[in-house]
Amino acid sequence: MKLYFLCQRHKQWLKSHPDQAVNTWLRAHDLAVDQVQAGDYSDALSSAGSALEAADIALAAGALAESAAIRQYANTAGNLATLLFAVRQCDMGQQILHNSIKNLHVMLHDGADRSTVMAAVGELMHCGEGIPSGAAPPSDTTLPDIPQGSRLLH
Repeated sequence: MKLYFLCQRHKQWLKSHPDQAVNTWLRAHDLAVDQVQAGDYSDALSSAGSALEAADIALAAGALAESAAIRQYANTAGNLATLLFAVRQCDMGQQILHNSIKNLHVMLHDGADRSTVMAAVGELMHCGEGIPSGAAPPSDTTLPDIPQGSRLLH
């Protein structure tokens, strides 16, 4: 099962304008932060998912390759997975973690800093610890305290 958050037209436009994918990533991430803080988890899931899709586009296009972008990518993926775990969509959360780790390995193969990538992979693996596939998360699963995306990249 694949999750889709951006419409096909917007996704194609971002692929043609990868610099705008970075802006979309950060805006969607910041919006997800605001929505979590307001208790609007449904919209936060949509915004966090859009942020991750835009991040995938930006990083695949090489729009950002610095260590801060890799750390932010892991943070974005981890936040989406945590939101999915919190609303009892554990398989989807695990899928997000799995796909994001695969993307980080591609970045490593493409020459990204090894220690940064491995730290990001470790962060994502830690995010999924204790969440068995298909199971509901523990009752004490809390919604993430999502840092502002723009502060992490600028």
